[in-house]
Amino acid sequence: MWRNLFIMRLFNVIRSWKMARQSSGGRLLHIRINKKQLLKNVSVIKRVAGERAVGAVLKSNAYGHGLKEMGAFLDTLDEINYFFVDSIIEAGALRDTGVKKPIIILGYIPSGAIVRLKKYNNIIVAINSLYQARFFAQQVSFSLRVHIKVDTGMHRQGIEEGELAETIRILLTNRHIHIEGMFTHCSDADNDDASYTRKQLNAWGRALEQYRRLVSPDGVFHFAATAAMQYLNEAESNLVRAGIGLYGFDITPRRMLGVGPILSLWAKIANIKPLTKGESIGYGATYRSDHDMRVLTIPCGYYE
Repeated sequence: MWRNLFIMRLFNVIRSWKMARQSSGGRLLHIRINKKQLLKNVSVIKRVAGERAVGAVLKSNAYGHGLKEMGAFLDTLDEINYFFVDSIIEAGALRDTGVKKPIIILGYIPSGAIVRLKKYNNIIVAINSLYQARFFAQQVSFSLRVHIKVDTGMHRQGIEEGELAETIRILLTNRHIHIEGMFTHCSDADNDDASYTRKQLNAWGRALEQYRRLVSPDGVFHFAATAAMQYLNEAESNLVRAGIGLYGFDITPRRMLGVGPILSLWAKIANIKPLTKGESIGYGATYRSDHDMRVLTIPCGYYE
C-alpha cells in the first residue's frame, strides 16, 4: 500500500517537473498548428481550384490561427497567390511582417486611412458601394488597384447590379485608379438546395458582361469562397478565396474537399485532486459528482 502511494507521489512530482520545464515562459496554454495538415489542405484546395489562382483568407487573425504566423508561412508557398484581409490594419501588419504576395482588402477603409495605402505596395482595395467609389475617385492621387464587389444576393456589401455601370464610370474618371477585377459572394452555397446560389451566379454572369463591355475583356474574377467551390465549373472565375476550408472545415453540402482541422489547443494541468461522490465543484455548486473521481484544473477561462 505504502509502496504504491510512494510511486504515485513520485510520478506526480516528476510529471509536475516535466510540465514546468516544458512550459515556455510560464505560459500554461498554447496553440499548435499542424503544418503537415495545413499543406495537405492547401494541396486539396489547389487541386479543386485547377488553373485558377488561390487566395488565402487571413481576416480576423486568420480565423484565430494567427495573422502574422499564417501569413509568413503561406507567403512561402507557390500554391498561394493572394491574401485576403478585412482591414488596412491587417494588411499593414502583414507587410510589416515581410509578407510579399498581393493583399486584397475586403472591408471598409475609413477616409482618413486612404493615404496610408501609399505606404504599402501590392495592395488591392475592394469597392463595396457607390458612395465609396465616388469618394475614392475624388481623393486618390496615387496608383491604386481596385476590385469591384457586386452584390448578387448577399445584401450586406457590394454594388447593386443596376449601379454597376455608374460605379465603373465614376472610377474611370480617376486616372490613378486601375480597375483590376470584380467579385461577389455566394450567401447560400452551403445549402443542399442550390436554387438561390444559381440565381446569384446568373446575376454574376450579367455583371461580368457589363464589366467586359465597360472596362476590359480581362480581369481578376472571383465568386467562390469555400462553400461555393462546388460551383466552380458552373460560373466564370480565375481566383478562389480559401477561408474556412484552408483551416480544415469543409462546409460544402457533400463534403467534397476532404480537408482537416489544423489547430489544436493544449493546456498544462494545473492541479489534480480527488472528489468523493456527492461533492460539488465550482461556483454555485452546479455540478455534483455521482461517483468518486479526480478533478483536473486547466488554466483556461474568460481571457482565453
